Amino acid sequence: MEAQVEQAANEIKRLKACINNLISVQALPAIWRGGQPSQIVGALLDMLPQTREDVALAECAAAC
Repeated sequence: MEAQVEQAANEIKRLKACINNLISVQALPAIWRGGQPSQIVGALLDMLPQTREDVALAECAAAC
């Protein structure tokens, strides 16, 4: 029973972190407004480690 409670608590923490990450992603367009493409890509790549993704690749055209 104790293991189930601990597992549930860990899952709640993980889900809260996911919600926080989604909120962060939703805020990015407001941060990007008027920014240079390289700044936008940089901000996105800075945020991605929070999402627990293993790989992030960003390709920017010559305008970057």
